[in-house]
Amino acid sequence: MGIEVKSITAKGITISPKTKAFIDEKLDAVGKRLPDLEQASLVFKLRTHT
Repeated sequence: MGIEVKSITAKGITISPKTKAFIDEKLDAVGKRLPDLEQASLVFKLRTHT
């Protein structure tokens, strides 16, 4: 999931507010489950980048 989101944002594709909210929600859910601090940090960077 996170890799897909990263590739989409890297290409600069416009994301609708509804889609962005959905992605943010998914990233939050993934981030809270990750025990690895480095991966949680990556999720945070993806969220601030979009």
